[in-house]
Amino acid sequence: MCSRRWRQAWGFTLIELLVVVAIIAILAGMLLPAVARAREQGRQAACKGHIKDIFNGCELYMTNHGDTRWRPQWITQLADLDYCGALRDSSRRVPSDPSYNKEEMDKVLNNSVLACPSDGNYGKQGGRPDNLVYSDDAEIQQYYGADVDAHTGGPLAYQDDDHTENRVQCSYLYEFGYELVDFLYEYGDPYANDEGEFEGCTWSSGQDGTLVQVCDLNGDKKVSWYELKMRTVSGCKRVNLKAWGPRVPFLRCYWHVPRPYLRDDSKIISVTYGGDARTGNALWYQE
Repeated sequence: MCSRRWRQAWGFTLIELLVVVAIIAILAGMLLPAVARAREQGRQAACKGHIKDIFNGCELYMTNHGDTRWRPQWITQLADLDYCGALRDSSRRVPSDPSYNKEEMDKVLNNSVLACPSDGNYGKQGGRPDNLVYSDDAEIQQYYGADVDAHTGGPLAYQDDDHTENRVQCSYLYEFGYELVDFLYEYGDPYANDEGEFEGCTWSSGQDGTLVQVCDLNGDKKVSWYELKMRTVSGCKRVNLKAWGPRVPFLRCYWHVPRPYLRDDSKIISVTYGGDARTGNALWYQE
């Protein structure tokens, strides 16, 4: 008799259990987003370290291979030269080796500075995530998939013509590469002729256009992103092109932007031409 009373006094009713479950659910709902934000902040910190390491690798390349002036054509060249961690397979071969085991690429990239910690594809989509568009659903035009898309300048020296099958993946947008700036010499008036870092600049389209002449450092009447960005760094008073100096983005990461829309105030991780790793707006020149 006494034992039954004790059980009744200390037992839980169904309502009490439901209240406890509800409280736990509320606490979990409050804590899980905070944990997710903390994890993303950790990934962002690691990402800044990655692009800073890549920047330093580009500086080493410039010193040893670029006559103190030229950067690598593609940042994935650094993978063969071990300037930011070589992408060696299990047999210690680098990607330029014809017998490199490309099936191991994802596993190798998972621990490489060429893959953003927030990019679960390990660089397959390049520096422009496939499902990321501007807020008006317009496709992001500037510098398509970086090292993933076939380069208009042809494959690298050690690659065959089938670049899509013989590539090194990379999560980051390398704005000083040798991809050609098609809109300057192929498609007539540029889409951003009076906006952004080019505000006030005198534009003229076509191969004989004013800005093409100013930016064409090697005289081939075609302008690469390297040439355009170098001119953006130094400016040109003759065409009213502002000199932005070390503020110009050198490497950028779009993998921390919530999908699917890229807005003007979206936060992009960048390392600038001056080597400053930072988080800023997509329209960096408005900051």
